[in-house]
This record gives sequence, C-alpha cells and structure tokens, in this order.
Amino acid sequence: MKYFVKTYGCQMNFADSRRIEELMHQQGYQPAGDYHQADLVIVNTCSVRKHAENRAVGWIKSVSGHCKKVMVIGCLARHKPELLKEAGADIVSYQFKLDEMEIENLDNSGLAELASPVVAEVPIVRGCERFCSYCIVPYLRGPVRSRSPLQVKDDIESLVARGTRLIQLLGQNVLSYNYNHCRLVELIREIEKIEKLYLISFLTSHPADLQPDLIELMASSPKMLKYLHLPFQSGSDRLLKLMNRGYRRRQYLDKIKMIRSIIPDIKLTTDVMVGLPGETNQDYHQTLDLMLEVRFDEAYMFAYSPREGTLDNLQENQLNSVQKQKRLQKLIDIQRKITLNKLDSRVGSEVKLLVVKPAKIKPHWYSLSTDYTPVLINGDFHPGQVVGATVTELRGGSLIGQAV
Repeated sequence: MKYFVKTYGCQMNFADSRRIEELMHQQGYQPAGDYHQADLVIVNTCSVRKHAENRAVGWIKSVSGHCKKVMVIGCLARHKPELLKEAGADIVSYQFKLDEMEIENLDNSGLAELASPVVAEVPIVRGCERFCSYCIVPYLRGPVRSRSPLQVKDDIESLVARGTRLIQLLGQNVLSYNYNHCRLVELIREIEKIEKLYLISFLTSHPADLQPDLIELMASSPKMLKYLHLPFQSGSDRLLKLMNRGYRRRQYLDKIKMIRSIIPDIKLTTDVMVGLPGETNQDYHQTLDLMLEVRFDEAYMFAYSPREGTLDNLQENQLNSVQKQKRLQKLIDIQRKITLNKLDSRVGSEVKLLVVKPAKIKPHWYSLSTDYTPVLINGDFHPGQVVGATVTELRGGSLIGQAV
C-alpha cells in the first residue's frame, strides 16, 4: 500500500506529518511519488486563516476521484468536518489514527530505518490557553499539554542518531511548557547534553510569558541559536486590549530592550496583523512606528480575517479588503527595506554555517548561520557539515558566502 501526505499550516503540522510518515513506514507502507500513485492520501490541514482553509479545500476537491482514498486530519477536520466531506474526503478525523495509534501519543523510538533531515521539529507542548480574541487555536488545539522531558529527549536522540543537527522545539505557545515543574529552560539544559546535536531553537513564544532566564541561557549556551521569534501583532494599546494579548506596547518594547541588552546581535522576527475591525489611522501608524523602532530582521505580516468560533469582540466595524490590502502592502514595503538593509550590513562578516541541503540556485548549498540566517555557499559539501565562511555579497534577497 502506498501513501501520500500533503500538509498545510504551521510547523507543528509539518512535524506531525513527519511522524505520520514514520508511522506509515514502520507499518510497512511505502511513500508514493505523487497523489496519483497513492492508495491513501493524507491531508493535514490548518484553520487559523481563511486562506489556508480555502487552499486545503480546493486541493481536496481537485484530487478526490483521482486517488483511492482521501483522509483529512488537523484543525480544519475539527472545525469544519462537513465542508471537508462535501469536498470529497472519505475519512475526516482531527487526530490521525492507524490501528488505534494516535499521532500525539507517538515517539520516534524504533524508527531508525528512515533518514532524518538536518533540521527537524520536535513538538514539546500542545494547546494554548491564551485565548487571543482573533485566534481559533485554543478551541481547536485544546488546553496546554506538555510532553515529558524523557519523551522529548528520546525523540531528539533518535533524530540526531539519524543525522539531525538542528532541533526546533515546537509549541503553539512554547513558553507554556511545564512538565512537573520542569520548564523550558530546564528542558533545554537537558537537551544540551545530547552529543552531536549542534543547535537548538524554539517556536513560537508569547511575549507575556518571556522571562530573562531564557534569554540568559540563549546567551551562554553554545548550542542555542541566537534567534527569537516574538509576535507583537499590533502597536496599538487599544487593539492589543481588544485582541486580549495580555501586554501593552511599552511592555513589549521593554522585553525587546531586555533581550538586546543580553544578546545585542540577536536575530529578531515577529508576526504582525493589520486591518483589524475598527483599526483607526492612529492605531495603524502606532504599528508602523513600532516596526520602525524595533527594526526586526524579518516579519510575517497578515491582514485580519474573521474566524468563526472565536471571541466576538472583533466582529464589528470590519474594514473592507481594499483598506486592509493597502495597509498591509505599506507594512510589507517598510519591512522589506529594513530586512535588506540588515542583510547588506552582514556582507564581509565571518560566519559559521550548518550545511542543510542543495540550494535551488545551483551549484550552491543552502546553509544556516548560528542566528538562523540563510546563506548560500558554493563548494563540495554534504548535509550536516559545519563550515566557516565569509559573507561576500547580497544577491537579490539572498546572502552569498565563500567557505574559508
């Protein structure tokens, strides 16, 4: 029997899909080159944004009837099961199940037959209890559930034994990790002890839960990426309150000041949303001003889209799509200039790189610096190799390096 996995959404979904592939392999199933060759097509879906829903539903409609069986899992399967059945899904289930084995309860032990990627994700905590008013995740992912340090460490040791060098610890709010009073800081200290593991990172963090001890660990640890993704969503206190984010603009900026006082050259990325219902010009410009003040290395920028089933304090005074897109585009243009300026400032610098995979631009290799910045290098390398390099140029939006 052959299977094909299609994934939409967050890195947690991609990590879950990886586990599904490992389980299928363990049970004797073979991966198909494409969905036409598959006996079972598994679609792992996302329901955080309407765009992700539409893409998944459209793809399911296009493949149903061209393959033997379509199983749909993930957040959309819980949120809108009837819609998926109408689209042509044969099986709709929030959790992937095979012979009563659920993906959330699996570990990676005994799966040494499959090679591992150089960069791999390991979920450590699932669920969220923050209940941001615009977000459907707490309703779909449920309450916070932390995995035991032993499970997490076993997973990572299995991956490292098969070639993984960089581990990304995942959670809807990874800072909520707490297993019998073992917090994220203590967990990372245990993971650091794993030999041959080169780098550790984590996603995604809620600003209200970030404490200095984690940043201090990042500064002192030779294995921690000097990189932090810290969504701020809006620069307006009025909107932050409506969004139920749990912090004010000044508190967020104080966190940034604390982070940079400990790790001055840290790479900072963020999420930001514009076009929220009732967003005034003043609200919007407060967001722009925060972007200009902090100067993030990168930002993931979105226009607000209403989600059924969330808190209802953001449902009135919707902006039209033209207004949303205009505000979003200006934000994108500003951030792109900042990003390119920061990348250009790195030309001439010495970096240590983890070689990940062949790049799309041949004959270069895609590699990552110790602050998670991609650099393309040319040479005779192999995945997982660590090399020193000089950044020689910024070509388009990509840094080019020369091994030394």
